[in-house]
Amino acid sequence: MRSEDDRGFQKFLDNVQYKCSGILRYERVFGHETTKEFVEKLELKPGQKVLDVGCGIGGGDFCMAENFGVEVVGIDLSINMITLALERAIGLKCSVEFEVADCTKKQDPDNSFDVIYSRHTILHIQDKPALFRSFYKWLRPGGKVLISDYCKSPGTPPIEFSKYITQRGYDLHDVQAYGQMLRDVGFEDVIAEDRTAQVCINIQFFEYLTKV
Repeated sequence: MRSEDDRGFQKFLDNVQYKCSGILRYERVFGHETTKEFVEKLELKPGQKVLDVGCGIGGGDFCMAENFGVEVVGIDLSINMITLALERAIGLKCSVEFEVADCTKKQDPDNSFDVIYSRHTILHIQDKPALFRSFYKWLRPGGKVLISDYCKSPGTPPIEFSKYITQRGYDLHDVQAYGQMLRDVGFEDVIAEDRTAQVCINIQFFEYLTKV
């Protein structure tokens, strides 16, 4: 049974942030080319199993499954997103499945996935170290994580930006702090990069490619 806070956040996603009328706009903003660039970094191999945390309407998942022959499990807390993802999957002959799920409460056996992939989702998670510990357990030896998300600059952000972060309920850190969180739970070969110049939004951006 989900708590009232969980249900409230789900309603916020479906009724405010990810209303059906605006979902496809998000896909256009983040683009297929950016998805292709990130996916190529994973060096996916046929038969691998991928978990996409915050999968949205599944654009990246279809790309991975169709082009690399991997099995993808996409999870998202937004019912609207998952509904559209399932509709898009009808008739496709690739190994993709979707479920409405809270990544902070999801239970998977250890060593379940070869890759964990997440874009623009971790900013919603307050206890990031706990989530990264789950990622570490879910990955098989030699597994990889690729995360992209919004960040902030080191130090105290401007007042207006602080108000915006609070109003949206985001939990933002600077790029290097994220990288250290991943190292602290056991990940090796952590790459933490500021990719602000590659997006058209005035918020810092980070990418991690981590390997167990």
